[in-house]
Amino acid sequence: MSAAQAGSRRVLVVCLGNHCRSPLGAAALARHGPPGTEVRSAGLAGKHQGRPAHPAMIQAAAALGYDLAGHLGAQVTA
Repeated sequence: MSAAQAGSRRVLVVCLGNHCRSPLGAAALARHGPPGTEVRSAGLAGKHQGRPAHPAMIQAAAALGYDLAGHLGAQVTA
């Protein structure tokens, strides 16, 4: 049974580089979204692929209670 058939949701949070905004957005949605929602983030450009989130964003996210330390950038693929 697919995720759609089971009634669960899969969400991809997208920004340009997956370096600042989308990692935090995905963390917030994962915490506050509907139970059972699979949340991932990616960027349109591959400039930050495989790299951690921006240090300032890691710090800002931590101040809000989110842990982005393990984030590695990913690029949207078809």
